[in-house]
Amino acid sequence: MNTGRRSARAALHLVGAALVTFWLFAGERPADAWSWIGVLAVLAWLGAALLRGAQWVSAALAAVALVVASVAVISTGGIALTPVVVALLLLWADDALPAWAAITGSIAAPALLAVGAIGQAPGVPTLLALGGGMVIASLAGASRRQTRRFLRQAATLRQQQQESAEQAARAAVARDLHDVLAHTLGGLVLQLDATEALIERGDTDAALVRSRFARRLAGEGLDEARRAVAALRSGDGRDDHARPEAVMDAVDDLVRTHRSLGGSATFETDGTPWEPSDAQTAALVRAAQEALSNARRHASGHPVDVSIRWSTDRVLLTVSNDVTDAGGAPSGGFGLRGMRERVAALPRGGRVDISRDRSRFQVRMEVHR
Repeated sequence: MNTGRRSARAALHLVGAALVTFWLFAGERPADAWSWIGVLAVLAWLGAALLRGAQWVSAALAAVALVVASVAVISTGGIALTPVVVALLLLWADDALPAWAAITGSIAAPALLAVGAIGQAPGVPTLLALGGGMVIASLAGASRRQTRRFLRQAATLRQQQQESAEQAARAAVARDLHDVLAHTLGGLVLQLDATEALIERGDTDAALVRSRFARRLAGEGLDEARRAVAALRSGDGRDDHARPEAVMDAVDDLVRTHRSLGGSATFETDGTPWEPSDAQTAALVRAAQEALSNARRHASGHPVDVSIRWSTDRVLLTVSNDVTDAGGAPSGGFGLRGMRERVAALPRGGRVDISRDRSRFQVRMEVHR
């Protein structure tokens, strides 16, 4: 609560306490011991209201105000009902206090009112009216408690959602950096190794060709990194759609790059393409990129088969390659985890299956339309 609201609330309590004190002594009923008991209730009320930061002290003072004022309500002509109402509101509204404390106060107030009415003969309508005021105060306080609890839970939920969004953003950055760096740097390593081998053999022309290709690959990787950063910075939640051919063109480029890096790969498509969203396109292309990079790292020299199958309600990307030893397939990592995270984040969902038998490693990504 800000300082302005706290000051306004304190001023309201002070004005109310001053008016009740005035009525205790300025009414038609002559001042007596009950008036001073009412003043004690007012002082306890003020202490409870102004010491809200000290929770249990405030609760104890509210209880004192409730007990003293409830007994004095009849003898003060109903004037002491105000401290009772305020005490009930304070006990109920503080959701940090256990509910049993407020419930006890709501039960004790009418009971003490009845005790204070002994020998006074106020009449049933008066008792019902005063008891009804206490019930209304309890209900209002309970409603306020629920509202505060709801607001606190809503604030906690907003904080959790913000933390979740920040975590998702960090995961997105990590996925894109991994995909770009793994593809580009992995290709550069292969090109530089080949260039070094050609230079050692004295084949400078072929080495120059490899060097130029490595330069072009580095430039493409830099452009891709810039696009990834731009996409992350401009993430506005839109679900834009790309050309149906965008996925196939991008995967075809990846296959050609794989071949230029010395690998062997086939690429097949089947079915009638439909317009995927940008997120769906990114998931499919990044999956193909990661699978081809894994094939170069873990199954160098083995052919890779890439296929995209379109159906009316989904698209299936499959990348598979031969493996001949225990190290021929990745056992898991950031790239494979990133595939699953991308698919899980799609509004319409999908699935990723990664499998290996004795001689073949396969990645299947299914994206739902």
